[in-house]
Amino acid sequence: MSQKTIIACCASSMITSKIVAEKILQLARDHMIETPKIIQCKFDKVQDKLQGEKVDCIIPTSPFPLEIDCSIKVILGTPLITGTNEIQTLDDVLLLLKS
Repeated sequence: MSQKTIIACCASSMITSKIVAEKILQLARDHMIETPKIIQCKFDKVQDKLQGEKVDCIIPTSPFPLEIDCSIKVILGTPLITGTNEIQTLDDVLLLLKS
């Protein structure tokens, strides 16, 4: 299992992407999985971050407004902010981290 790279993105790259990043890091610690590399950025910087990086997943905190490479998994991170369906979202992230 190799280290995963995840982009956590939101409109400002300040608050909600940080919350998502912290929850992902805690999930990895709780399950004793290798800590993923988390890249936090604004929605409009995702394409730039994809250049030169092998990204395993993008987790936007709201519906993602940009076209992206469809080979990259996208997990909607809104439940990690609102708490609604958070367990299912964390399970999806955990599967990714374990793959």
